[in-house]
Amino acid sequence: YKYPAGKPVLGQLADDYLLDFDIFHVSHVTELLHYIDAKYLSTELGGTNPTDVNTWLNVQQHVDCFTISATKIARRLATFVKILNQEDISQQKNQDKIQEVAERNRSCYRRLRAELEDLTEQGVFMLDKLQEEGANVMQKLAVQMLCYQLDNTWQYFTRT
Repeated sequence: YKYPAGKPVLGQLADDYLLDFDIFHVSHVTELLHYIDAKYLSTELGGTNPTDVNTWLNVQQHVDCFTISATKIARRLATFVKILNQEDISQQKNQDKIQEVAERNRSCYRRLRAELEDLTEQGVFMLDKLQEEGANVMQKLAVQMLCYQLDNTWQYFTRT
């Protein structure tokens, strides 16, 4: 491949950041079989994998949304724990002051707890649904791992 005349800005970016990737241009989808094992390509792309591309994209969109939701709640939990750690009640001798700190944070705790429980339920429901929708192993594994992490987060959160 030769860069066009002038400054090869895009080509330079490719050289700098994509050195480990081979890029092949094909004129027909059947040429993909020269580079990708047929078991990984859908039948629409000349492979033997019966997965429908539209189904895969639809499932992946649900998995991505679930992942984003899990990431957001994990960040909110981390922020809440940081706030709690800043309010060190072990130094407090005054029972009223301890009660005030507890009251101030109780509603946030309950809201986070409800969100975490709802998201975990969504994940379990999604796992069941993925069995029906023809999700691949990696999509199922991603949701399964997130559910496991949410459960561990909940266990840690309730113990602290």
